[in-house]
Amino acid sequence: MKKIIYILFIMLAAASCTEKDSLIYDERPDERVQAVLDNYNTIIQGSTNGWLLALETGEKGGFNHWVNFTGENTVEMLSDADAGTNIFGNTSSEVKQSSWRLKSVVSPILMFDTYSYIHMLADPSEDVNDGIKGKGYVTDFEFSLGNYDNSKNMLDLKGRFNGVKAKMIACNASQEEAIRNGGLKTMSQNFEAGIEHLKYPVINMGDNKVDLEISARQFGLKYIDDEDAISTSSVAAYLDMKGLEDNSISNLVLFDTLEYNGQKITGLVFENDKLFACVGGNN
Repeated sequence: MKKIIYILFIMLAAASCTEKDSLIYDERPDERVQAVLDNYNTIIQGSTNGWLLALETGEKGGFNHWVNFTGENTVEMLSDADAGTNIFGNTSSEVKQSSWRLKSVVSPILMFDTYSYIHMLADPSEDVNDGIKGKGYVTDFEFSLGNYDNSKNMLDLKGRFNGVKAKMIACNASQEEAIRNGGLKTMSQNFEAGIEHLKYPVINMGDNKVDLEISARQFGLKYIDDEDAISTSSVAAYLDMKGLEDNSISNLVLFDTLEYNGQKITGLVFENDKLFACVGGNN
């Protein structure tokens, strides 16, 4: 009799929990997951002019891609990988099509699941990208989807295998047109031309002068540390779309802030033919 009463008690408790859960959630778990995927799908396909996809690599800095998603799970892609090298062909002017899909694996995942310009950077073959054997440029082509900033039309991504950072920024019609006409490569070339005269760039930070190492893909600091040794630190960077407008020069955006003596550097800005570092929110 005691066993019967005990079993009945457990059944009532389980029923009570089920009733409480139904009050908390109006949908089943699989329905909630699908709702999240549907929301990301709406965001991704909502940019009718495609996205600038800025991608971090562990070896060669940042690369800009243009990706345009369609309802047939096809994505058009261009890349600035051909800026400064002939290894990859005409990636900034020859549109490549591949496939993509959304999937839930612990978290929502954006997968580029057939070979594309992004895969070329991650290709483990040295013949493809002249990268590290077995690792390529150390980057990803499957990404966990993060925060979407509606005010900036920007979606954060993180690589699933190497943990690289990536951002997707929505393009407008004029930006898409410029990109389709080779604008990604032109942005990189204009930036490199803009810094070419800076043979030994330095920045004053407090009482110290810090040497800068600048390119369209990376940004670094070189300085004497507390032990009187030369210390260097660098991060991957990407160019914003300012350079697509009126042949101006893009700003350089760092994937991670660089810190020196408590001051944080987030990027470089061209204003009136002068180059400024963004330090602590100020140029």
